[in-house]
Amino acid sequence: MKNLFVAAFVFGLAFCSKAQKEENVKELGFSFSNLDDFNMVYRFGNETSLWRVSFLNARLNFQPEGSSDRENFNAGLGLRLGKEWRKSLSPKFKLRYGSDISANLSLSNSNFDESSYTKSLAYRFGVLGVFGFNYELGKGLIFGAELLPSLGYNGSEAKRKIGELNQEEVSNSSQVNFGLDNSLELSLVYQF
Repeated sequence: MKNLFVAAFVFGLAFCSKAQKEENVKELGFSFSNLDDFNMVYRFGNETSLWRVSFLNARLNFQPEGSSDRENFNAGLGLRLGKEWRKSLSPKFKLRYGSDISANLSLSNSNFDESSYTKSLAYRFGVLGVFGFNYELGKGLIFGAELLPSLGYNGSEAKRKIGELNQEEVSNSSQVNFGLDNSLELSLVYQF
């Protein structure tokens, strides 16, 4: 009976020390690729396994007719959800790997005059792999880089009317693609 009590105590102590090592962490920051595609990033979980949420390409652009020969409206939004795992290579350097699912939507409308316009809707759904690293710059500040190979489906519909013929041209396209969409994504996050 005494051995059972000692074994249970040692097991409980080992379990508690494991639980203490797996602290909950949260990260908030920005990521970008090609120096023009900025995203807000939020990650949460523990030191070795985190959920990932990225708000992509949130943009809204309106250009009134007086500033050019046409009126333009562009809007887009994307969301990426995923899971990543981390393996420590040194106290400040960690390997990251995992996967994401993504969805993007983009709208565009250009009016040249009362009888001419172009309207388009584009969407993309995909699955992305995640492979990269993190480097801790200072207390809680982390720089990261990752490659994102992807398999995705793109679709679009465009409507175009030019001149006073009152004929509207409609075109649709869709494709499946695989590759490295954004060759390298960099991130700067604060861990708390």
